[in-house]
Order: sequence, then C-alpha cells, then structure tokens
Amino acid sequence: MKVKFPNLVRKDAEIGALFGKIIPGLFPYVKMSKSIPDSSINIRDSVDELRRKIIHCGERDEEVILQMIILASNWSIDKTRKAIKAFKKLKKNYKNWERIKYEYLNFFINIFHKVTGTKKDILKVSSILVYKVKN
Repeated sequence: MKVKFPNLVRKDAEIGALFGKIIPGLFPYVKMSKSIPDSSINIRDSVDELRRKIIHCGERDEEVILQMIILASNWSIDKTRKAIKAFKKLKKNYKNWERIKYEYLNFFINIFHKVTGTKKDILKVSSILVYKVKN
C-alpha cells in the first residue's frame, strides 16, 4: 500500500487517539451530512448534481471545495499544492481554479462510474472537461 506521508509517524509508534477534520457543509449548512444531501458532495450524486456542487458552487463554497480536494481525494501532494495555490489566486486568475475544479469533478465522475457502472453521463462531461482544460 502506498502511503502519502511515510515519515509522519514512526513505524513502532502506538496510536493513542485519532482525530478527523470536519469539512464545512455547502451553503447554507454548517457541516456536511449524509442525511442532508444538499449539504455535501456524495459519490452517488448524479453527474449534473456533481457539476452544480463543484463547478457552479458559488463564492461561499469555493473554500469547501478546496477542503474536499485536500481531504477527500487521491491526489498527490504536488497536485494538492497546485490546487491550494490556484485557490489562493482565484480572484486574480479564476481560470486556473476552475481547471482544478473540473479535474476534481472528473475524479468524482470516475468514482460515480465505478459505483454505478454508468458510462453515458461520463462521456457528456468528459468533453466539457477536455474543452475547459485546453482553454
């Protein structure tokens, strides 16, 4: 198994406690909740719902999307750092941040495909993704 942070904890260390970060919910919710579908981005959301929640999230939720990228993706440290950098500069260069969000949308669509076995919706979005990344 590949470990993201191999030197973070000694191999002989004992775990005394585990802590997790709560990701804020999509506006107007305080935290993401499985019982409130509009508060979160869920693997079983339709492609249109994913697009709405990630790409068209609105200014209040841009940071929530960044937190999702950091905490709920399989991205490398370098790719995550690029996302953080693009987020910090989104007011000056929104296109770079938008490109990152399309990549994250694609990440979720791939999961959606694995969970549902559906290909039709992915093809519809992948052409948008290719267009956005090239421009």
